[in-house]
Amino acid sequence: MILDRIAGALADFVDLLRNQPPMDPLMAVPAVVLMVSWPMFQILFDDQAAAFMSAFVLAMAIRLALRFDLVVVRMGKSASPRLIAAVVLLTGPGILAALIWIGQPIWCQRFLSAYFLVMAGLHALDVIDGGNRIVGANWPGLVLPRAGQAMSQALVIHYLGMVLLNETLIARADPTLWLLYFGLLPLMSQMLLNALYQTVRRSYQGIA
Repeated sequence: MILDRIAGALADFVDLLRNQPPMDPLMAVPAVVLMVSWPMFQILFDDQAAAFMSAFVLAMAIRLALRFDLVVVRMGKSASPRLIAAVVLLTGPGILAALIWIGQPIWCQRFLSAYFLVMAGLHALDVIDGGNRIVGANWPGLVLPRAGQAMSQALVIHYLGMVLLNETLIARADPTLWLLYFGLLPLMSQMLLNALYQTVRRSYQGIA
């Protein structure tokens, strides 16, 4: 019975992943920028590390800029404008400045793993606490408590899987492949999370 339910949920996930509504084309901008800037920076800089850092920082800045409005709107519901400005500056330009100052590509790659670990930890705390506040704020369509709990658990697994994927690419892939992965990550993540959300909704609330 349990195995049949798991198999059904996996089949739903794959089906929903294949049949997604059109994505926002802006999410592909970081990948396009990297495909153009990485070869250009390799020509401009003799040092491959400098070329990698330049391409990464440019793509990261674009990703942060594309998410700026969303972050401000979400935080604006529960925080003051001064606090929002401080958080945005620390988590945006502050992180970029630190990575530029360090100047090592491996720190850029490991920063992504650290981000996924933090997200997995936050959702794990939500699971332990039972409040599922992060899911409630980001996925309001999950109205049943058991659906929110299942989504929190699934997100812990999702982000730990992303850590494993990123570390595998760091160990096995060359910088070009990793940068392409980084550029496509917003689009990939959106597709995976949407399919995961719809799977949980269908499984626990009977809503496709």
